[in-house]
Amino acid sequence: MNQEQFEQAIKNAERLSQELVSSENDVLKNDFSKGYNERKAYVKGLDVGKAWVRFMFRANRALIFQATSAAAAVAIAFIVLFNYNNRNKETIMANILPAEGVVTVTLPTGEIVALDQTLPETTRLNGAAIDVQNQKISYNKTLPNDKPRADKSTQVVKEEVSYHELKIPKGKSYSLELSDGSTVWVNAESSIRYPVTFASNERVVHVDGEAFFDVVKDDSKPFVVKTNDYSVRVLGTKFNVKCYTDEDFVATTLVSGSVSIPTSLGEEKVISPGEQLRLNRNDRTVTVSKVDTEIYTSWINNTITLRETPLHEIVSQLRRRYDVQFVFEDSSLRDETFTGVVPLNESLNTILSMFSKVSSVDFRVEDGVVFIGKNS
Repeated sequence: MNQEQFEQAIKNAERLSQELVSSENDVLKNDFSKGYNERKAYVKGLDVGKAWVRFMFRANRALIFQATSAAAAVAIAFIVLFNYNNRNKETIMANILPAEGVVTVTLPTGEIVALDQTLPETTRLNGAAIDVQNQKISYNKTLPNDKPRADKSTQVVKEEVSYHELKIPKGKSYSLELSDGSTVWVNAESSIRYPVTFASNERVVHVDGEAFFDVVKDDSKPFVVKTNDYSVRVLGTKFNVKCYTDEDFVATTLVSGSVSIPTSLGEEKVISPGEQLRLNRNDRTVTVSKVDTEIYTSWINNTITLRETPLHEIVSQLRRRYDVQFVFEDSSLRDETFTGVVPLNESLNTILSMFSKVSSVDFRVEDGVVFIGKNS
């Protein structure tokens, strides 16, 4: 099934779901006679436009991707998944919301500044404008009537380039506008080190974790992203770099433009839009393959796009947003695959419930640990 057919199946499913929610179908009355009115009122109150309602597709059930049957299957699932008994079961568990860490900026003096809700809505920080509401820090804008916040770095650094380091905790993401106008989205449990103002002949930043770049083109000043494993060199492009130290690979995914990546093997790889370069840290092998870039970039919109994605990869992303640990009680479930769209700002309980209801996977939460097993 191609992308266009997949999107159409989703639209058809949502349309049919809305029709079923608003109708008083005699069949539904017969099938769900017990407590029907209460269940119907609950279903009517659901927002079918929310992103997680789209998460009704499971990749290893191939027939569900037939356009007509997909719409019917999802619409039926929409009614069944939110039935009265399941709703009661879910309310027993307290909501698990995204972790509440604090985004910080480390200044050249070593001072650490928290970028949280206690700051004024717009604040100046040594050449940067902090937009608390939109979770963004910009080094390419000036704010009227703002008094710069002294950080003493101007006294320490004169002719040398002055660096700041933005650190994003678990549960958060943040955007950064560099002095040249390039924009960077920094994912949870990641950091980026960058100059307040770029030097005259180069634009270099250092990343640990994951970041998406939209680089302003400047032929006279190449843009270089350095990681612990390799550097990505560009002129102007959009790409994602994932280099978490606790994972066994580093990946660069190109959305537009062109990038070159000198690897530790002594060769330089050039990738094209829609391609991903992946370095295996264990054996140092490098592969370049065609990918669906949305899978690797949707996090900047606080969603996870899944396309036959193994559960262990999904869990890896969720644990960076929620303050819990995940344990597979049944290792065979690690490779259970899912397709759909999952919001990262929802209660984790809601997300896990959706996974469970479209599969044989069961989730049990105890003392901050999510145990993953099979439905009994």
